[in-house]
Amino acid sequence: MKNRTEQLLMKLGCLVYYKGFNYLKDIVDMACEDNSAIHNLSARVYPRIAMKYSATPAAIEHAIRTVIKRSWDDDPNRINGISVWKLNAQPSVKDFLSIVIGHLKYFTEE
Repeated sequence: MKNRTEQLLMKLGCLVYYKGFNYLKDIVDMACEDNSAIHNLSARVYPRIAMKYSATPAAIEHAIRTVIKRSWDDDPNRINGISVWKLNAQPSVKDFLSIVIGHLKYFTEE
């Protein structure tokens, strides 16, 4: 799943040189294995990713928001192209993750 996650994030305009790219990739992979992860971002997921990268949970969330903003500002149609609902504004972290995870699960055969 990891290669597909990276490919999809890059297709959405998430740039590899942003710290948030790796954070997003790890969270997507984690949530694909454990559906409850997306419901516990602040309490469970951000601290776990922060520990892995020697960062704070707040820094993890900020870096992810930056990547999502960059992707949205560059071309909102990329995200809207895989979303099952029309987005009129930049998605929240949870919405972005839901879109990416849903796309990977629906269009990826194990």
